[in-house]
Amino acid sequence: MNQSQKSKSGFKPVAIGGLGGSGTRAVADIIRSIGYYIGDDLNISNDNLWFTILFKKTSIILDSDFDFARATDLFFERMEVGPDGPLLSSLASIGTDLFDSEEEWLAQRYSSFMYQPSSRLPNQPWAWKEPNTHIVIERLLRMKPSLLYIHVTRNPFYMAYSHNQNQLGKWGSIMIGSPIENTPRFALKFWCAVHRRIQAISAAYPGRMAFIDFDDMCRRPEETVISMATFLGVKSLPIATSDIAQLIRRQPLVSSLTKIVLSNLDEQDVDYVRQQGFEIPL
Repeated sequence: MNQSQKSKSGFKPVAIGGLGGSGTRAVADIIRSIGYYIGDDLNISNDNLWFTILFKKTSIILDSDFDFARATDLFFERMEVGPDGPLLSSLASIGTDLFDSEEEWLAQRYSSFMYQPSSRLPNQPWAWKEPNTHIVIERLLRMKPSLLYIHVTRNPFYMAYSHNQNQLGKWGSIMIGSPIENTPRFALKFWCAVHRRIQAISAAYPGRMAFIDFDDMCRRPEETVISMATFLGVKSLPIATSDIAQLIRRQPLVSSLTKIVLSNLDEQDVDYVRQQGFEIPL
């Protein structure tokens, strides 16, 4: 965020990520209700599709710092300034390889990114939600010192047996460091690998990351809203805390699961989950 906007708004940009199905949409709903702009090209889950097209690709891990910084600066300018920012204006005149596809969906994203007017109000704080953000969050935190990050997690046994394993298929072998299968065993390994990595990044960037447990959020929604506002530096909420808490979609908690088979899982992963304080359904 450029310094003039930062000083006027008093807020820092916020990223929201986590494994698919962990509850990032509920957190994005809360952020939005607090008054944050989260983008103008969103899917039904409130994923920021500008971030998706720029960063949700396995090649992003191999990008040089120059290429990664270019994508990051473009995204930040789009969120802060809109389509009339200097970087985007220059890009529009010369074309780009960032959207190198003839697919209609990508063509729509390109048009939105380059030309759609921004609905962000002057000095309005901004954030984005895209679960895959956690894959690149270390680089983003390093390149953007004002950035804050919220990592949403959920009982890892629920995640291991969830039908939403898109991230496992896309990033699993990279995060785990070996070939993977689409099974609860590898889904739990993926959760553990991601959690260890995010904990290490959090330690390296103290005060800039917050963890939200979805199940705990459902049990204590008002407390979660207050804690989130404190992390964001929001001193006065635009609506009552109780009203914001109503945005949390109360889904069945992990205690309702009946198909957890511990023998299918790696014992070391189970032990790690236990050490993290998560409930192990029996």
